[in-house]
Amino acid sequence: MEIIADAFLKVEKIEEIDLAAWMKSAKAFIGLDHNNWNFENQVTTSFSLAHDPQHLYLHFDVLEPEVRMHTTTINGPVWEDSCVECFLMFDKTGYYNLEINAGGTMLMAFGPNRDQRTFLSKADIEKIEVLALAPEQQDLFHWQLAVKIPKGTFKHHQNMDWQGKIGKANFYKCGDALKFPHFLSWSKVNTTTPNFHVPTSFGTVKF
Repeated sequence: MEIIADAFLKVEKIEEIDLAAWMKSAKAFIGLDHNNWNFENQVTTSFSLAHDPQHLYLHFDVLEPEVRMHTTTINGPVWEDSCVECFLMFDKTGYYNLEINAGGTMLMAFGPNRDQRTFLSKADIEKIEVLALAPEQQDLFHWQLAVKIPKGTFKHHQNMDWQGKIGKANFYKCGDALKFPHFLSWSKVNTTTPNFHVPTSFGTVKF
């Protein structure tokens, strides 16, 4: 994965690989360096992204002082927990938001804005492979997770060819119900209050 410029990345193409093996070999981690609304926190998060012809691979690495994993139901309020997120837009019809807590519980939806979201089915979300490593406490809690997302999960973009595709995306770390809530992002979000559903703030990704 090659960083071309601020909020622009080229997604590495790889051969299909076992998720655990990719998690160990993932490279070119990129930091979520924007603390957009200046919430007090001690959180450090980075991510890596890759694709093969039929899957998208995503790996997050997190350090934080508190870990919350209360939500265990698919499409539940994972954003209240220690949560990482990927918002991905392939065209102007809308964008996908994949949100995953530290325990590996996922939420995924599609729509044009924050108020118009359609959740993917439990069956579709369960096709996403997820590997969540249990948090280890050092000075801070260290946790990692990776997902391998089948191309078919992007239900509103069937038969899409990723090779050469240019899309828009943002990547986030949050924890709304933690002692110290925080809202970190890869591409800067220019709103007065916390809101990740801002497509105009998405960075550019090229497959």
